[in-house]
Amino acid sequence: MFRRIQCLGRAFVMGDLHGCLPALRRALQQVDFAPGRGDLLLSVGDLIDRGPQSLACLRLLTRPWFHAVMGNHERLLLDALLGADTAAMALWQYNGGGWYRGLSSAQRLWLTAWLPRLRDLPLALECQLHSGQRIGLVHADPVLSDWSALRSCLQQDPPTALCQQLLWQRARVQRALTEPDYQPRIQGVDLVCLGHTPLPAPLKRGNLLWLDTGAYLGGPLSLLAVDDWV
Repeated sequence: MFRRIQCLGRAFVMGDLHGCLPALRRALQQVDFAPGRGDLLLSVGDLIDRGPQSLACLRLLTRPWFHAVMGNHERLLLDALLGADTAAMALWQYNGGGWYRGLSSAQRLWLTAWLPRLRDLPLALECQLHSGQRIGLVHADPVLSDWSALRSCLQQDPPTALCQQLLWQRARVQRALTEPDYQPRIQGVDLVCLGHTPLPAPLKRGNLLWLDTGAYLGGPLSLLAVDDWV
């Protein structure tokens, strides 16, 4: 549930993709993204649902230069397809999973074969930059105020409530939106990148950076060079 990686080139972090693959391709061209030079693309989760190309976005997980944390929408998919629970399926469909109904039998088989890969997505990711600085990624909120404590918890058997909060919690970003002087800090890491809550533009408070700018709603897809924000 916790993963560490290292970046030898440039590290880019993107907001919630939600099936908007063309927007990502355009953004990568604009920054001259170069995996051959060691560049990495980091995702705060929610690759799927609501946008038109959810299945194609999942194929990003095959790329060695792409790393993602689990979003609440990946969790909704897993709950619906692994649990054979009609309530979980209805919840996923209500939250943007309607694209599943349009899949062919072959596509559904492909997606089923991918479920172990999706289930293996970490809840938190730590990337060490070439500068030595450490970047954390969590989908919604890091919950704890110390990155090392979160890492230790996730490397053991984390409580279900914590896992849910990492995917769904919005209290901190809501406070950041209403209190201009609010400067939260997570100890033990240089920057924490987050998504989940659509915003007009990326928002940084303290060492937290929220990146979901509503690509599926017609907003721009946030794709930022991490070095510029640490």
